[in-house]
Amino acid sequence: MSGGDGQVHLHRDGPVATLVFDRPATRNAMTWTMYEALGAHCRALAEDRSVRVVLMRGAGGEAFVSGTDIAQFLAFRDGEDGVAYEHRIDEGITLVEKLPMPTVALVEGWAVGGGLAIATACDFRIATHGARFGVPIAKTLGNTLSIANLARLEAAWGLARVRRMLLLAQMIALGQVRGDDAVGGQGGPAPRRRREPARGRRPRAPLLRQPRLPRGRRGLYRAPAAELARLGLSTRWEASRRCLAGPRARRTRLRRSAAPRPSGAAWRSPAAACAAPARTGLRAAPPAASGTRRAAGPRHPSARPRA
Repeated sequence: MSGGDGQVHLHRDGPVATLVFDRPATRNAMTWTMYEALGAHCRALAEDRSVRVVLMRGAGGEAFVSGTDIAQFLAFRDGEDGVAYEHRIDEGITLVEKLPMPTVALVEGWAVGGGLAIATACDFRIATHGARFGVPIAKTLGNTLSIANLARLEAAWGLARVRRMLLLAQMIALGQVRGDDAVGGQGGPAPRRRREPARGRRPRAPLLRQPRLPRGRRGLYRAPAAELARLGLSTRWEASRRCLAGPRARRTRLRRSAAPRPSGAAWRSPAAACAAPARTGLRAAPPAASGTRRAAGPRHPSARPRA
């Protein structure tokens, strides 16, 4: 078997016992020797009352347990060997489930097949970023799990996820189960990568909202047709467009929209044009007397209301 038979090491640090699945060359794929060692350690821990918590993890940091080494299945001759294999797996996982102290599975990377069954038998599951969970037997051996393992998976992961794992051979990422009781994340949300602009491409400027017109200028939309004709404007849309263009552009366009001058006429300044109502179409206001207030007259619709 590739990578050796592997080992399951037991380390004790006061009341904390740590079980390490040590076969990193095959991503900690379980062998018969490792299953037997796991059962022996669980029997010893069940009788040790000084242990308050058991932590299980895989060596190498790439996987918790990537299932059972399928190279061992080459020795199977008939279906009875497969049934015996399931009984052996159930015996080891049942010992993990019946430990009297809390058990924690620290998942780093892959937890597949038998590894997912071991992690599910623990009381708590803590996963790092990039952890994957699944039972892809539909794409590998085509075997099935025992009734006890199916019940454990459904109770911890939910029926919908178990169907995706078994029937579609999908791998469930940590982000798809975050916040559920099935697994808890470690270190908060995954860091987001900052997108850099492509070479030779300038970043886009932020969009600016169109400023809202004041109340006095919005009156141009409701100006009557007679008032528009008196100002030399043909439609209300033209009036609103000239209002948005600004006072300087509006005065220029009003001057251009006045009645055409006879050919050969000399150019007149805007002040002279405003003083000639017959030619420009604008009515000049009478001069105000000194010391008196200017008489109220018709105002341009774009003028702001007085206080």
